[in-house]
Amino acid sequence: MSSETRVPLDCGKIDGIHNITELYLAHPDYKFVMSSIPMPGTTAKVETLIFLLGAIGKGLLQGGDLGPSKPSITTLSETNPAYDVHVIRPTRERSPAFFLTNEMLDREVHITPRLYGWLCDFAEARLPPPIDENSVTRTILKPLFFLWLIIWTDACVLEDGRRDWDADSLGVDAAVKVAAIEAKTPRSCGHEHVVGFGKSGSPKDDALARQCIRHLMRCNKSMADNDAPWSRSLTLGALMVYPGHFFPVALQETTERFVVFPDAVGINEPWPGTREKLEHYMKATSVVAAWSFMLVVTADEKHKQRWSSVCQKQVEQAVHWTTTAGEQLAPPNRLITALTWCWAVASALVYQVAFSLLVALIPLERFEALLLPNGDELVIEFPSNSWRLPFNLALPLPDAFHRSRTAQTFVFSLPNIVVKVYDDVKPYAHERAFYEKWSSALGSAVPTVHAHGRRIDDSKPFLVFSNEGERITELTEEERAVVRRSVLDVIHEEGWHHHDLAARNVLRKPSGGLCLIDFGMASKCERQGCDGFWE
Repeated sequence: MSSETRVPLDCGKIDGIHNITELYLAHPDYKFVMSSIPMPGTTAKVETLIFLLGAIGKGLLQGGDLGPSKPSITTLSETNPAYDVHVIRPTRERSPAFFLTNEMLDREVHITPRLYGWLCDFAEARLPPPIDENSVTRTILKPLFFLWLIIWTDACVLEDGRRDWDADSLGVDAAVKVAAIEAKTPRSCGHEHVVGFGKSGSPKDDALARQCIRHLMRCNKSMADNDAPWSRSLTLGALMVYPGHFFPVALQETTERFVVFPDAVGINEPWPGTREKLEHYMKATSVVAAWSFMLVVTADEKHKQRWSSVCQKQVEQAVHWTTTAGEQLAPPNRLITALTWCWAVASALVYQVAFSLLVALIPLERFEALLLPNGDELVIEFPSNSWRLPFNLALPLPDAFHRSRTAQTFVFSLPNIVVKVYDDVKPYAHERAFYEKWSSALGSAVPTVHAHGRRIDDSKPFLVFSNEGERITELTEEERAVVRRSVLDVIHEEGWHHHDLAARNVLRKPSGGLCLIDFGMASKCERQGCDGFWE
């Protein structure tokens, strides 16, 4: 591919991703075949590799089963104070550029046997269904990042000399871990707050930030365990929605500050439509390349010196990025910190009061729908002749989350409810039928059902219960006797049985009383000897 056909651009632009756009427009009909991979002993321009790796990624991701539409929210429900750091979101104007310069795109790299082997392995890979964040990370992101590590540390035309480390010294798994790239698909945690990560400051956005913080902390430990070259004083990472978005992030544990930089790719088309264009994969590939280059030259002084002699602008960009990240994470002015804290506390207090009044004064069934933090919209079924509020109730992050073989359960303290979304309609039917039959007779010995309905994406049913207390890990004989007298003896008289009696299905109320839950297996039973045995 000749560089004469490409329009030279100012590499100092904040919007530097456009040099990849111009490169693509020069060759809009590019097609990848296995013979496109340059043979060992030859050379290839970096721009050639951008086309090559982008087209391979497109072939892997395009089409195929996108998997389940909604995730487990386990990672979003963490409330560990260790991950509750101060999140900083710089504006694009205060963020450094992040792209491959034209100077770098023109660089020649040697195709070593090792690089050729990795290119072939990547091209021959298959993305196992369904397409989710784990399969994208394993099949696309890890080899893509590792290939660029090989290029920057081993395959480029640099002066001879031993290197203190190279990609092989880490291995692909460890290399990606210490690089801390967290791959997502919008379906893995709700479309809009992945794409808008770092912008809104909403509870969903903060939950995703906490997940990145946990990932960076694990990666920091991984760096120490693997003796990786990246600095542990400033942990750098990224959240990537391949091929449309790449959010660089950084963590400074000593100052408890976490910075989320604006999207470095910024494709505006909605996912999964982004999978259709080669240009998008080229942009994503170039950003991963720039990211791995930044890590290499800021981690190893010898590599920095070698690259400065052949591609100074790319090195300057890498240094500028890490310097900016360090400045954003530096301890702030104490007065500004105090004022910011006061404003945050006041805003949170006003929101809490307003939300508390809303849920205290208005029954849940009067809302059109409940919105969960992972993006689920739960439409509440209510008689059509009754009045409804013209808006939905957005719930905060849950205090706890439980997944079983048949349902996902979200536990909230404000409002004090439990939302149970059923994967199988049979336990839903059992539980709803039980409450319709026994709720009034059993009173406070079982939860109250506030609402029911369907999830809008896939019509899975849900029930909303009152949150009666904390789960019990062990039950004494006396406590079992209390549950037997208050619930089991009553329902057994008419032949109904719980069929899943265990300590995990008993709650202890704040008052000290006990409440039996989880009637997904309950039914009228004529089985001989079914007396309600405890696990």
